[in-house]
Amino acid sequence: MSREPYVPPRVTEPLRWDEADSPPRYAGTTDKPVQYAPVVDRSGVVLGYVWANDEDDAAGWQYRRAGGDEAFNMGALWATEFHKAKQQGLWRQTCRTLALRALEQRRNVGS
Repeated sequence: MSREPYVPPRVTEPLRWDEADSPPRYAGTTDKPVQYAPVVDRSGVVLGYVWANDEDDAAGWQYRRAGGDEAFNMGALWATEFHKAKQQGLWRQTCRTLALRALEQRRNVGS
């Protein structure tokens, strides 16, 4: 008498996928021209650039390899800034907002 091996139901039942809402986000790419501003560390070394394009509702962080780990990790900080800006509805002001924040950071260099 041959018997099929026992297969628990949890292994064969279909998985249930529930979609969750995510906060609004800017697109990470664009084919159109962008406005950008350099971001520097305390010694004045450029770590990377924040960029944005209001037409495509896109914004991002481009780090410089020469900036090392600090430049790479700064992407998480800028991602948070982008999420806040998007939630506050700064669609058309994104470029100016990012440029002003980067400029303010440059003024604080060496303080």
